[in-house]
Amino acid sequence: MPPRRHPAAAGCAPARRRGRWCVSSCRRSGERLAARYASLLVEGLVDGSVRPLDAALAAELVLAVVNAGAELPLWVPTADARSADRLTLQPLFDGLLAPP
Repeated sequence: MPPRRHPAAAGCAPARRRGRWCVSSCRRSGERLAARYASLLVEGLVDGSVRPLDAALAAELVLAVVNAGAELPLWVPTADARSADRLTLQPLFDGLLAPP
């Protein structure tokens, strides 16, 4: 799996952040969250409420969108609850260089 950026690592103390402990702890936490999302998606697959998909890939996408939503105020200070879905998901579907 390629290395991922972990915004949660900023919550570690500076001495620990430089070490591998915090990064590996954040990675394990992200992997646990992705596994939970995947299990929810698999339940939806079983009961028919979710279309067939790669649950692991979709779980990573859900995790990325949740993280992007949490960091949205850093990128767009004027973002509010009404514009968050458009600002977070539009680049995913239309591309980064699409006109607003």
